[in-house]
Amino acid sequence: MMHYARKPNWFWCCLSKAEMLERYRIHILVSVAVLLIWLNLGSPPGHEVVQATSRTTYAQPSNQLTPPIAVMPLQLNRPMLEPASRDPFVPLPPPAPVVAKQVDIKSSAPFAPAPLPVAPPVNLTFMGRMTAPDGKQTVYATLGDTSLAMTVGQTLPNGYRVETINQSTIELSHPLLKTTARFELLAPPPFDIR
Repeated sequence: MMHYARKPNWFWCCLSKAEMLERYRIHILVSVAVLLIWLNLGSPPGHEVVQATSRTTYAQPSNQLTPPIAVMPLQLNRPMLEPASRDPFVPLPPPAPVVAKQVDIKSSAPFAPAPLPVAPPVNLTFMGRMTAPDGKQTVYATLGDTSLAMTVGQTLPNGYRVETINQSTIELSHPLLKTTARFELLAPPPFDIR
């Protein structure tokens, strides 16, 4: 192995002592690894490590052929499949039509008609009225907690529609139930003209 003196250069001068020691350690480890590999590759043949086996083998003469090894089938503990009841590649026939059971109407229980729907109550409370300059009347009323300004053609929250507004009544209709209702208005107070 050749030894030569390394000339100091700028790279080695910039390293600290700890860094230089770390680099020397790496060089030594790499050198040892290369030496061990070289020794392992350079060992003479025939020195292979033989692993011991637990079973006993018997030497057979080399001029005789060994019989083939019989392979045992794998034993699974599962039931055998039953044969198919039909061919899976033949389409199924269409299902049989459903026959409705006929019931004798006279012998069955009497049929009770469904009750007719009842229109909701009007439940309006008159609060006042106003007539616009063009003659259009607006009636103010309350429906529960809701304040309403009713005009002709308006649909109220309870489903009624305002048809007409007169001096003493409001005509209402329920379009779904085809019923009508009338809401009486209070007479306006008399005015004193002096």
